[in-house]
Amino acid sequence: MPASRLPSPFTYVYKAAPGKQELCIDVYGVNPTVERQPRPVVMFFHTGFLLAGSRDLDLPIWLIVDALKKDYAFISADFRCLPDVGIQVIVTDVKDAGKFVREKLNRTLAHDGIRLRIDPGKLIIAGSGSGIENTVFF
Repeated sequence: MPASRLPSPFTYVYKAAPGKQELCIDVYGVNPTVERQPRPVVMFFHTGFLLAGSRDLDLPIWLIVDALKKDYAFISADFRCLPDVGIQVIVTDVKDAGKFVREKLNRTLAHDGIRLRIDPGKLIIAGSGSGIENTVFF
């Protein structure tokens, strides 16, 4: 699957942070309208030296393509950055993103009529740059 043919993601707010900032995840899946068994999921945290970045910049297209070829779902998650917040807040954001994916995402997808389901027991955590550091907080 070429990068130009990636499916559009479904975007969900996983946390409303103080200051009216919404923290979101983007969920990618192949044929999300076709009902199938719950899929493993790759959850990705962006780079940016913990100072900048967002879930939709500098995505590892190769990883998304590979995950979708294996019929996995792919999720890219936001988190707040330094110096606006401290490291403890970043850790909390990462944990809250994971909690949303494990406990609420399937229900949220179903509510929106999307048949894609993830298997929260088969969650692969990934990142690039500072996003790799976030995986240890998960």
